[in-house]
Amino acid sequence: MPSPSSVFFIDEASSESNKNNSAGLSPKEKVYSAPREIANKVHGEEASRRGVLGGNSSVPLPHDKAIYLSRFEEWDERRPSWQYLNQASTDTSTPYKGKEGKATAKVLFTSDLHIDAPKNRQWLEDLPYCPDETLIVAGDICTSLKKLRATFELLVARFQYVFYTPGNHELWTYAGQGNSIDKFFEILDIADECGVHVRPAWVSPGVAVVPLFSWYNSSLFGSSAAVELRSSQEQNFDRMCSWPVEIVGSQSDPHDSLNPGIASFFLDCNMVRMQRNDWPAASELESATVLTFSHFIPRPELFKGLPSLRKVMGDTELDVQLRMIGSCTHVFGHSHMAVDEICEEVRYVQGALGHPRDLGGCRGLPNSIWNCPKQPDVV
Repeated sequence: MPSPSSVFFIDEASSESNKNNSAGLSPKEKVYSAPREIANKVHGEEASRRGVLGGNSSVPLPHDKAIYLSRFEEWDERRPSWQYLNQASTDTSTPYKGKEGKATAKVLFTSDLHIDAPKNRQWLEDLPYCPDETLIVAGDICTSLKKLRATFELLVARFQYVFYTPGNHELWTYAGQGNSIDKFFEILDIADECGVHVRPAWVSPGVAVVPLFSWYNSSLFGSSAAVELRSSQEQNFDRMCSWPVEIVGSQSDPHDSLNPGIASFFLDCNMVRMQRNDWPAASELESATVLTFSHFIPRPELFKGLPSLRKVMGDTELDVQLRMIGSCTHVFGHSHMAVDEICEEVRYVQGALGHPRDLGGCRGLPNSIWNCPKQPDVV
């Protein structure tokens, strides 16, 4: 069997009453106090119709998106919605058996590894052994599934726990590879097989890491999705993706990655997970340090790049979801810029490796967003 690094060289072809009731609550409690109203804000009436929020599930989704949401629900329920990695587990089927039962000392973050670039591949292979530290990788590792698996294996061998969510480059497809949603499910399976976490988990007492699936939506800057209003860069962005008619509609271009159905699907996956019976109670999350992450940008003020790329950067509805969960810090990627800002009491950070030519990439070791408080010396 080739070593993980050798594979890198293989190429592949809310209501008024709720406002009144929330008086005096903390910011997290206000967000969590009305999940149905917040979720309707995210998804509109469609969410209630499809049954994700406990509505009438017999009403079909637009474009039959329910087929893929049911598939996601089936995949997600293979394991608990949240895992307690800081507690010993009796589940011997997981690849990371033996690492549980020990609280992590530090949570690090990175994104946009783009390991097809030789300098980035070398950066990856030079990462130190960090057996007491958790690493968040906020998407865009590579397009090749073989290289992705090799990267997962390398990272799992170097870090205590590894968390990941796909970016846009992972969902590029080539002829004969199927569509990008099918590839999304392949990636989730590979992550499970390698011991990479794509579900929420507690990594230390009261500290949780929560992956969020995401895509971009042209409404990030309040602009229209009309094709004629897109820049040439936006028009051709992620044309290597291929989207099924159940997601984008039978009359749509399957390579148009700005179709609003795509971002809606990934937000819906997050909602399916948040509506599970074993999702933690609001009181548990309220008292916790919750670290969320996504590949795409959740707020327009976090993007400082070219205006011609604004429509393909992120989705503000993602910000509603991370606040619904009670995030105190959110990690994102995609724009390849160093970001560390506080917006409405939530800290947003990006520490992308990026392409070697990027000016804003973080070429050093991954930065930390949480350190275990130092315990006082026992006298």
